[in-house]
Amino acid sequence: MGDISVFVPEDKEFLIGVFYKVGVWISNIDDDGEEHADEEEEKVLMTALEHISKKYKKVPLISQLSAEAARQTGNHQRWSDASDNAVEDATKGAKLIKQQMNPEDLKAYREALREVARAVATAFREGEGDDEQGFLSKMKSFSSKLVNKEMHLEQNISPDEDTALIELYDSLHSV
Repeated sequence: MGDISVFVPEDKEFLIGVFYKVGVWISNIDDDGEEHADEEEEKVLMTALEHISKKYKKVPLISQLSAEAARQTGNHQRWSDASDNAVEDATKGAKLIKQQMNPEDLKAYREALREVARAVATAFREGEGDDEQGFLSKMKSFSSKLVNKEMHLEQNISPDEDTALIELYDSLHSV
């Protein structure tokens, strides 16, 4: 398994930015919850990047890319501004990795980007304002989360986010 030093500086910077762009892109898919949702999703994005950097220690490339994406806060605004192209950039990144790395690195890249996108997509429950959700509904949601965490995560993903996740997954697997 390779590491980030294989790439020229422009490609390194590009690949690092892809991890952040994907998180911002999925966050911007819908605007339910407005600023509160954005703040929550930003926290989850940073946590996901840090988690991935630790989880993929055996895949140095992915560990380094995700750690740098979290660390380079000075680039976050620029990457955020370019997040509309996240899917295309993720695909371009997959092609770069496929050309210079081994298949395990490409597989890990795809998985890590899916994890980032899914974590941000499930960070805020769109379609349910606190005012709209009554006490009984809140209790039912809380108890279902305890019983079946995966089911609750699925409920947190809005239809627009679900469509966006499929678009990202399909794009990554086209390489």
